[in-house]
Amino acid sequence: MTIRRNNFNYGTSGGAITTSNSGGNNGNAFNEVAGGPTYTATNATGGRAPLVARMPDGAELKWNWPSSSNTFYFRLYIYLTSYPSDVIGVFYAGDNSGWDVNCTISIDNNGKVYLTDGLELSEIELSQSIPLNQWVRLEGRVTAGGYNGSAELRMYQADSATPFSTGSMTGAATGSSAPAQVIFYSSGGLTFFIDDVGVSDEGWMGPAHADVEVNPGSLTASYDVRSPSVTTNRNAPVDPAALTVPLDIPEPDVQTADKTTITAPGTLTVALDQPEPEIRAFGNVIVNIGAPLLIQGDVWEPSVGVPTNPGDRITAPGQIEWNGFLMGAGTPYRIQQIDGWITDMPGLDSGNVPQPSRHGSWSGRKLSQERIVTVTGFIRARREEMPGVVQDLINATALPLDDIEYPLAIRVLDDIYVGYGVVSRRAIPVDRNYRLGLAKMTLQWTMSDPVLLSRELSSAVIPTQATVTVTNLGNTVTYPVVRMRGPASNPAIEVAPEGGEERVLEFRMTVPSGQLLEIDCYYGTVRIGDTNAISNLSPNSVPITDFVIPAGTSEITYDGGASAPPAEVLWRHAYL
Repeated sequence: MTIRRNNFNYGTSGGAITTSNSGGNNGNAFNEVAGGPTYTATNATGGRAPLVARMPDGAELKWNWPSSSNTFYFRLYIYLTSYPSDVIGVFYAGDNSGWDVNCTISIDNNGKVYLTDGLELSEIELSQSIPLNQWVRLEGRVTAGGYNGSAELRMYQADSATPFSTGSMTGAATGSSAPAQVIFYSSGGLTFFIDDVGVSDEGWMGPAHADVEVNPGSLTASYDVRSPSVTTNRNAPVDPAALTVPLDIPEPDVQTADKTTITAPGTLTVALDQPEPEIRAFGNVIVNIGAPLLIQGDVWEPSVGVPTNPGDRITAPGQIEWNGFLMGAGTPYRIQQIDGWITDMPGLDSGNVPQPSRHGSWSGRKLSQERIVTVTGFIRARREEMPGVVQDLINATALPLDDIEYPLAIRVLDDIYVGYGVVSRRAIPVDRNYRLGLAKMTLQWTMSDPVLLSRELSSAVIPTQATVTVTNLGNTVTYPVVRMRGPASNPAIEVAPEGGEERVLEFRMTVPSGQLLEIDCYYGTVRIGDTNAISNLSPNSVPITDFVIPAGTSEITYDGGASAPPAEVLWRHAYL
């Protein structure tokens, strides 16, 4: 079995990637490097921290491939800030001469991705374009077989477990044998970013980052505190009291589910304050700083549990996950039909007003009503297991004690969508088949907000006084979370949809260094830590809940002052 990986995390931002510095903690060193690829911190945020690879036109990163297996798998994270003016190449697998090529990966001027066989006789064209200013993961499988080879290509949003675009082909000219080399490269005039590249003959490589439980080991910290030596003119000993050293460890910022899906707390920086010892003596006193006093402290081992992201348990089409409870294929709860989900439009409140003097009405704004989702199917279990299986479903679909709505995730073909609601109907008729381990089942959910969201969270980092293009792949507006880090002076952020009206959030305030101003546009909240900061909203701003990212492409501009850190915008694609 052979695997090659590289994460680009252990270089110097702006420094060249070379054969000598690309190994070690980065992973497997490249056998050849050409064209000036560099390590960079640009776009290296979230799961991609701290560094990625910048690939200018002509850049190449090559591994020799010692595996003899005719089937190989590859992985490539890629970040485009614009589409190329013509077709560009990003991946090659084949022999050293270029005569026996297994496959190439290319991207056209519309962002469409292609996997082409060695003789350009067959190709896979993914139906969806690569979203701009987002990390996208490309994974592929290629089986060499002369003119009877096969290949599959998948495109994911960053570290998602579910592809949003796939394609395959058979009877393709994918080379006569395993490749002798694989190359990640840029040709065609475009500079882009890549990260966490890999090749394997063991199977699909999957995301480079995943939800985990974080269990750091105990940290033993040593500090040198100067031990004062005190004498008097009468040689009488003076023993100052022991120093009490307070130690504050900042709490790591770990968020998941509705916020982020990757847990990667940075290194804790421990600030140590040493109180000045108080010495009192009556007479002439000499204070000598003697040998250091070694203080050893044990920091309690933290255990950070990462909550499950809605839909994490889903592995097959048609499966349903209700607040962590799985139904569908592989469970006793078999699904036959789903009504009211992504393919069905909720009811409408038209807002129309009847015209008094002619036929029809004055057109009013159309707003969706709450979404009603109905699932019909049956329960099948062994006769002796039937009571427990039914009781598990009854417990999982109980009414909540408050007004909280819980996540419902359903996979339709290859896509998982998430909504929030409550169970409003459960019917399990008891008939003559019930005692034999077979029962009909009807479940219904009511969702106060009819909008369905993508399972994956998208993000964009906007440097101060700069503009970044983002894409909402859905068909309705989505409510982002905006984070502005200090130091920032009168921070302002603007979203300008393509062909739409600009919306601005501006704050008359200073965000102190090391603090975070977080705006949740769905709930309409503005906070610095636990402090409500909405009173600092400028009169030039739209209401917080009106700051949305419409469907399609938008440009987002941020200005927090010349020295402000970048702002971060997080959103999920939204569907009605």
